[in-house]
Parts: sequence; structure tokens; C-alpha cells
Amino acid sequence: MADVFQRFSIRAENNLNMVCNGGLIVGSLAIAETYPEHTRAIIRRALKNLPIAMQPYAPDGAWMEGPGFWDYATSHNVSFIAGKGQLIEAIAKALSTKLGANPEIRIDLTSAYSDRAESVLRRVGLIENRTRLRVVDGFVLKAATPILGGMTPDAEIEFRPDGSALLTRKGRQLVARIVVPAGAKFTSSSAEQKAPENQ
Repeated sequence: MADVFQRFSIRAENNLNMVCNGGLIVGSLAIAETYPEHTRAIIRRALKNLPIAMQPYAPDGAWMEGPGFWDYATSHNVSFIAGKGQLIEAIAKALSTKLGANPEIRIDLTSAYSDRAESVLRRVGLIENRTRLRVVDGFVLKAATPILGGMTPDAEIEFRPDGSALLTRKGRQLVARIVVPAGAKFTSSSAEQKAPENQ
């Protein structure tokens, strides 16, 4: 049964891999102080499994689940630089893990964007005594170029005048903010697709 679960979730060759492993990484940070060994094991396994989901993008960047799920799957995993996603042969490296009241992991994504960036580092952590999640992407680019990031929440979204977004689902709310660059705002696009993708 465990093997079946892994093949259809954390080791899947589809969007479930990115969704499940991304969730496991964030969830493991919440228990990092109490169960540091489990956190390290979960993060190591997630970083080992995520490249499996990158293989279906070959050879031309198309996604076998259709354009709707291309957007959904990719938004869980990739920032876009100059309109292009990650290089398929890239390997992410975990640089450090910090435990304690505000656990954080630092990941080197440079090889994923080596044709456009000198350095790409991601920090994911819980802050303010684990009441907030912070994701920080740091880019040192080879040339000035647009950067696009995304997320696909299963929630009602309200865009607020200050540029933040209020996400509401089943009576619970979450506020998402873009801290830098100043003045950046959230926008939305529908992930709904017509048949045959939406079946």
C-alpha cells in the first residue's frame, strides 16, 4: 500500500508530486523543533522526489496533463525568468536547515536558471513563532529581465488596495503579501480549462 501511495503522490510523474512534496516541506517546518530528524528526512526525500516530476516536461516543455495542469503544476514549483521556467536537467541543493521557533530551509536553485541568472536562492520558513509562512526568492540576474512567480490556491481571492490578497476558504482566511519589490501587486488568471483538459 505504501508503494502505491508513493507512486501516486510523492513519486508521481505529474502535478501531485509537486503539490504533495511542497506541502510536506512546509508541513515539516512546523514540527522541526520537536522532531528535527523527521524534518530533515522529509526534506531530503522531497528534494530527491521532485526531479521525477520534471521529467515529463522533456523534450520541449509541454505538460502531459494539458495546458491547464501545466499552469497548475508549474506554479507549485517554478519561478519564471524572461518567460522561461526551470532547466529540465537542474538539481536543487539544500544549503541549510535552521530549527527553533522560526525554522527555515535555504535551497540553491541556481542550476535551474543558470542560462539567465548567476544565483537563485529560495528561503522557506515559519516566522513570528510559526504563525506566518515566508517564502523569499533571491535572484542575481545576468541581465535585466522580468520575473514571474505564481501560486494556485483553492480559495476565494480578494485583491486589496494595498496590493495584498485575502484568501478565504471554509471560513478561514490568509493574507498574502509581496514584500519586495515595493508596489508589487497580485493579479489573477483562471486555471479553468475547456474540454478536453477539463474532464
